[in-house]
This record gives sequence, C-alpha cells and structure tokens, in this order.
Amino acid sequence: MFSPDGRILAVGTAGRTVLLWDVHDPGHPTLLSLPLREATSPVFAIAFSPDGRTLATADNAIRFWDVTDPHHPTPLAAPLTGPDRTIWSLAFAPDGRTLAAGTGDGNIWLWATTDPHHPTLLATLPAHNGSVYTVAFDTVDGILVSGGADRTTHLWNIDAGRVAAFVCATAGDRITPSEWARYVPDKRYQPPC
Repeated sequence: MFSPDGRILAVGTAGRTVLLWDVHDPGHPTLLSLPLREATSPVFAIAFSPDGRTLATADNAIRFWDVTDPHHPTPLAAPLTGPDRTIWSLAFAPDGRTLAAGTGDGNIWLWATTDPHHPTLLATLPAHNGSVYTVAFDTVDGILVSGGADRTTHLWNIDAGRVAAFVCATAGDRITPSEWARYVPDKRYQPPC
C-alpha cells in the first residue's frame, strides 16, 4: 500500500511483519525502519490514513501505527480485536474518521478513528457469504464498497445524515399532527423528518 503522497510503500509479509520502504526514487527503494513485528499471523491488509500520518495493519487484529516519522514508527493503540477470522482488507474513509475492515467471517467491521489512540467500534455489517476480500471508499461521496468470496459486490452508504435524508425524501406521506396524537399520544409532536 502506498502512502497518500506516494513516497512510502508499506508491505505486509507472511513472516508476520510490515516493511516500510522509501520509494520516492522507484529505481532505488530504501528500507526506512526495522520491520514492524506486532502481528501474530501473516499481514494481509494495510491502509494509510488520508493524511499519511497513521498506518493500519491487520492480521487477526488491527494495529495502528504513527508513521509521522517513518524511520521510527510507533504503536498508537492496543490492537483492535473482534473479528474471529483473518482480516483481508482495510480502508480509511476519505475524511480519515472511519476505518472499514473486511473479514473472513463475511462481515465488515467499522471503527471510529477520529482519535487513533482510542478507536471505537461503530458497527458490524453482515456483508457476504464468505470472506470479504475488498473494502474501499468512494472519495467523493464516502460510499463504501465491498467485494466477497460469494462473487457479489455491495455498496454501503454509512453516512447517517445522508441515509436519514434519503429515507425522509422517499418515505411517502409524512405523519400529521392528528395521526401523531392518535398513535403516539404520550409524546409531543415531532415530525420525523
């Protein structure tokens, strides 16, 4: 995986390490640091945050690294656990605030990464029958796409505001104050949209 500026290449290995290479001169790549050795199994998934300051790596857990100084990467948080199988793919949202992980159990795990020192689980999406091999975000609308072993592709709109606006725009007739009083008598009228 290349850093956003294209100067660093992060490579996961079957030897449970991640290597960082300076590739600003593609004819003469240079190893930047000692291998990152926190993994407990082969590293299949790597993603740089959009600002290039954070690297996420995954084997059976997700680890965050501060790569502001790529010669001395440092761990940012305790490994994220939860998926019970291999993590095959990682992707940061364009704003860097969400990380998606495609897993061997057919799910997509979403973490809030606003503070990479304390990422929090947002949701688990049952996505595919079999492993989720690919996750990626659209850089314009933030739509998440996933591809799986079941030979399907899914599009996910994970922006709650956009989803609510879509539901309100397409839901049909809105509830009137008299209907509200009839069906929700113990609450003050608040139009859902």
